[in-house]
Amino acid sequence: MPSSRPLPPPTPIRSESAPLLTPSRSRPGSRHSSRPTSPTTARRHNTPSRRKSSSPPVHVLPAVVAVTLFALIALTAWDVSRGCSLPWLCDALGGPRESFDKVWWRNTGPYAAYRSLGHGGGGHGLPEGCRVDQVSILHRHTGRYPTPNAAEHLKATLAKLANRTVRVPTNHPDLHFLHNVDLELNDWIPGELTNQGRLAAWDSGKVYAERYRAVSDAAPFVRSSGGHRVVGSAQFFLEGFYGREFNLSHAALEPDVVIPEGEGVNNTLSVHSCAAFEALDPPAGSKQRAEVAQLLQPTADRLNRLLGPRPELGPEDVRRIADMCGYDTTARDTWSGWSKWCKMLSRDEWEIAGYMGDVERWYRVGEGGRFGKIMGAGYVNELLARLQDTHPSDDTTTNRTLDADPATFPPGGQRVFVDFTHDNEMIEILTALGIRKMRRKLPTSELPDDPTNRRYVLSELIPFGARWAFERVSCDPYVDVGRGTPVAKARRIGEDDARRSTFVRALINDRPARIDHMACRSSPLAQYHLCDLDSFIESQEWSITDVDWHDCRVKKK
Repeated sequence: MPSSRPLPPPTPIRSESAPLLTPSRSRPGSRHSSRPTSPTTARRHNTPSRRKSSSPPVHVLPAVVAVTLFALIALTAWDVSRGCSLPWLCDALGGPRESFDKVWWRNTGPYAAYRSLGHGGGGHGLPEGCRVDQVSILHRHTGRYPTPNAAEHLKATLAKLANRTVRVPTNHPDLHFLHNVDLELNDWIPGELTNQGRLAAWDSGKVYAERYRAVSDAAPFVRSSGGHRVVGSAQFFLEGFYGREFNLSHAALEPDVVIPEGEGVNNTLSVHSCAAFEALDPPAGSKQRAEVAQLLQPTADRLNRLLGPRPELGPEDVRRIADMCGYDTTARDTWSGWSKWCKMLSRDEWEIAGYMGDVERWYRVGEGGRFGKIMGAGYVNELLARLQDTHPSDDTTTNRTLDADPATFPPGGQRVFVDFTHDNEMIEILTALGIRKMRRKLPTSELPDDPTNRRYVLSELIPFGARWAFERVSCDPYVDVGRGTPVAKARRIGEDDARRSTFVRALINDRPARIDHMACRSSPLAQYHLCDLDSFIESQEWSITDVDWHDCRVKKK
């Protein structure tokens, strides 16, 4: 049997500054001693090598180390400033991982494009034995150009930029786009839907047709406020709902009811009948907006130094530049990424601009104001009537002529209802419902402790195309499965339909919302965001019995 060959020695290791290392030899006579070294081998190891070392000269190493460190520092600074495109680097630094996409979306407020925040309604998230048998969808109009009034303010700011003394600032490539951009908004149609907005409404119709196809075979009943962009959103929604091909220039289907807008008209989808609110001077929320705006003065100073606009920019101009980010992004025919306007503000500056809008709306028509809850009560009463298959009884903003007629206000039943409205009305309704209540007033002299984790964020509530769903959910008789946690039984247990339990689930842009009321918190299926119908009605009792519309009357001096 041939003897086996010995294993080759380990590969020698060469360091940058050390000679070639060979495996250590055992002492002669030891248990691990090897063969004696031959004279030839000894000469080979003792003779200095005539080959030049491949290691760099010692004086080069400090330069290599310095360049490497500089590159690492530069990469770190670039990556953090650009929104952490290398998550592992930000993790190592303990810095933020948020991309600018998230920063911009959070802070463009009501001018942000719609994003779903959850898994949606329908059968998603319901316990076994439960099904949706009615849904009311409150839908904001989709993407639009700025209103005529807002467009005039924007043009005033853009005129300052057009008259700047520094045409192309050096070392600031994010500002170079100003040299070629349209600063007069020539192609914009104030107040009208953008092409992207039309497509978004059509797509929304497709989504809801699929989601609630099991609710009813009846056609959806659609109401719209009378504004052109609101009616247009309803029309394109219906085109998508019925599976028609998208046609940018034509939407033939009409909503069932269009309620006129304007003072003196009762319209829960466009409230302009609260005279005391309309008469406020200055308007509600403007004082708080101005206080937060002062935090943007350093931003205005920075842009003034870089661009030299004439006259100089102020905090309100900075906020309008932020608005241009959202408007210009949705002005494209289709989504093609964020506008170059978005890059004019830094990460920290964006948090101030976004919070400024949140604060103004919260104090204007939200929980921080006096009239928002009153103006939202009318729609809440319409919703309660639908849930109970009846007509509303209300003395606030409802149109009693329309709501008393089954042809213009069907009394509930198993059906899909869709109401198209504006952003202010949605915040008023949110306030009346008691959703997203704040434990304390929003501060105006400084930002919240963590501005990136704000609880009241307009882009999460009323972006372009915002859609809220109020589902009536019917469940089999439920049983307690232990630890006091009731869940709907998977199979019927013999009771007739009269014993089925009825619940309500609210979803804000596809995310389940919590009704902040004791009756709903103690509801049997609260862990599924379900509030039993009686408890939901109790939680909204204020809208039925305690709302005082007389507060909206202008008091004579």
